[in-house]
Amino acid sequence: MTGRSLTENNGCQASPAILMLNKSLAVKTAGFLTVYDMLSLSVYKIRDKSVIIDRHPKRKRGQSMLHIAICDDEKNFVAYLSDMLSQYSAETGEEIRISPYYDGMELIEGYDTTIDLIFLDIQMKLLDGLKAAEHIRKLDEHVGIIFLTTMTQYGLEGYQYQAFNYIIKPMKYVRLRAEMDRWLKKYRRNDSPAITVSNDTGKYKIYLNSLRYAETFNRNLLLHTEQENIICYRSMKDMERELAGLGFVRCHTSYLVNLSHVKGMKKLELHLTSGEIIPISQPKRKEFTQKLTEYWGDML
Repeated sequence: MTGRSLTENNGCQASPAILMLNKSLAVKTAGFLTVYDMLSLSVYKIRDKSVIIDRHPKRKRGQSMLHIAICDDEKNFVAYLSDMLSQYSAETGEEIRISPYYDGMELIEGYDTTIDLIFLDIQMKLLDGLKAAEHIRKLDEHVGIIFLTTMTQYGLEGYQYQAFNYIIKPMKYVRLRAEMDRWLKKYRRNDSPAITVSNDTGKYKIYLNSLRYAETFNRNLLLHTEQENIICYRSMKDMERELAGLGFVRCHTSYLVNLSHVKGMKKLELHLTSGEIIPISQPKRKEFTQKLTEYWGDML
């Protein structure tokens, strides 16, 4: 399922001439206002430059708990790894919540999208770690996965599922600490706000920097992300409320757009970096243009 363009909806042809930002340079095309022109108009003045929304807040040490899952069919090893993670928490000050699972099937059934990192054993009876990882990647593309194995060749297979690393069992604390330090460094650098949505196929974690826009679809929402389109059983008002202050603005009764994915606008057409064109309603045009100008103004 793909997003509908204006051409598909009403037969209008998209104009190649659009208002664009190239890095910090505003480019003026024939018949359009540049960002500079928009900023100079009194109706679009930025009223409060003191309020800056941080769309990619970084977690700070000790202020947000890490959720780590351990999935291994050896209960003694799960307890052993839990003890080492508790030791790591005590030494570093990181708050860690540990969720144990004893088979891959148990992990993926009702998958918990709040998990930040999974220690995942490859060799398990009901559902092995590789198949579990394949399923998890369909629901959560960013969760960290560290494979556990007793055989090197299985560990190498895990990289096709974007594994952070693999560890040969048995594991010693010095290795665990080194892996946790490395993973945390990458995790904190790449951390991005996310929302969790549900539908008949399960729960999905959607990172806001990949969400281009949301549109109403058969009394539900269709979320257009960089990876896929996902049905969400929520109302547009609820979604708009949750994403308030995070760079998402209603440009139409049926559309909520991520301003970071806006390439330009012409009259009542909004052009996205993906090439899609979505409508701007006349009643919302003035307010939307002002918010887009403020967003672009912070970038200049």
